[in-house]
Amino acid sequence: MGRVKEMNEDEFDEFHEDHIQYLLKIEENERKMIIKQSVDEFLLEGGVDLGYDDLNLPRLKDMEAVLENKVTCWEYYGYRTKEEYNDASGFTEN
Repeated sequence: MGRVKEMNEDEFDEFHEDHIQYLLKIEENERKMIIKQSVDEFLLEGGVDLGYDDLNLPRLKDMEAVLENKVTCWEYYGYRTKEEYNDASGFTEN
């Protein structure tokens, strides 16, 4: 078994910075997975029935309350009716 090479200060700093960047990337990927799971759960638990989809979502912190209070997407964005919301957003149904 060979000896472990000792690093000089610059090599250690570079190694340390690479390691920190690696850990930050892992944390970022974990956050993205948690967000994706939260969105999927929201939509499956009733978000779709309230008019939400992958591109039309309430804030993450509001999702639980939206489901509990059955807040439709048009109400969430301040419209009284689905038609008002569709007109304002330029959305047309087939």
